[in-house]
Amino acid sequence: MLRGPRPASTSSVCAPARTSVELPPLPLERVWRCTLGVAGACRRPLRFEFVARARKLTLEDYAAQPWRNGRGRTLEIARAGGVDFEWRVSAAGVAEDGPFSAFDGCERVLVVTAGNGLVLEFAGGRRERLRPLEPFAFAGAPPPSARLVRGPVEDLGVIARSASWRPSMQALRLGRRALRCELSAGELALVHALGAGLRARVSGEEEPFECAPRDTLVLEQARAGDEVELTGQSDASICVWIALKPA
Repeated sequence: MLRGPRPASTSSVCAPARTSVELPPLPLERVWRCTLGVAGACRRPLRFEFVARARKLTLEDYAAQPWRNGRGRTLEIARAGGVDFEWRVSAAGVAEDGPFSAFDGCERVLVVTAGNGLVLEFAGGRRERLRPLEPFAFAGAPPPSARLVRGPVEDLGVIARSASWRPSMQALRLGRRALRCELSAGELALVHALGAGLRARVSGEEEPFECAPRDTLVLEQARAGDEVELTGQSDASICVWIALKPA
C-alpha cells in the first residue's frame, strides 16, 4: 500500500484516508509505495526494465452520468465493468444537502477537492466532518446524508466491490516536490491532478506525461519494481492518489 511519502514534512504533503458525494464538469491507478521524497532526493534514474501500462485521461474522456438517486450528476472518470461495476472513480459537484446513493456490497472513499467541506450523517446519529483534502472511507450502504458546510463543494470518490477490491486514497500536496513511487505487482493506481499541473515519469515510458489540472493518469498491469516519479509544476500542485488492491 502507499507507505509515504517521506519528504521533509510528511504532514504537509500527505493527507491519509480516515476510516469510519459526487463534480459537475470542471476545468481540472492501485497501490504504489512512495520510497523517496523531495525533489533533490530523486537522483537515481528510473528503472526501465519493467513496463507499467500507463495512459492519461482528460476531461474529454470523462462521461457525465446521473446519480442513482436522481438528485444530481457525476462525472465518471474511469470504471471497470458495466452498470454493476467492479469499481468506479468519479467527480461531482454538490450544491445542496441530501442523501447519498446506496451501493450495496461496496466500499467508498471520498475527498472534498473544493469548498469548505461536508458533514456526513449516518444511521444512529453518527456524524463525520469531511474537511478539504482529507479522504474518508465508509460503506456504500446504508448511505449517509450529506450536509454542506458554508456552501457548495466538489469531490472526488472511488467506489469498489468489497468482495473484489480494497480501495484507498491519499491527497498529496506536491508543491514543487518530486515523489518517487514504486508499484506492487498486480495493482492498479490512478493519479488525479488538482490545483496545478504535474509531470509523471513512468518506468517503461520514454516520454513523461504532462498532466493539467483534472487530468488523470492511470497505471495498470504493473510488475513489482515498476516506478513513477511525480513532480509538481508550481507551489499549487496537488494530486489525489487512488489505489485499488485486489481483495
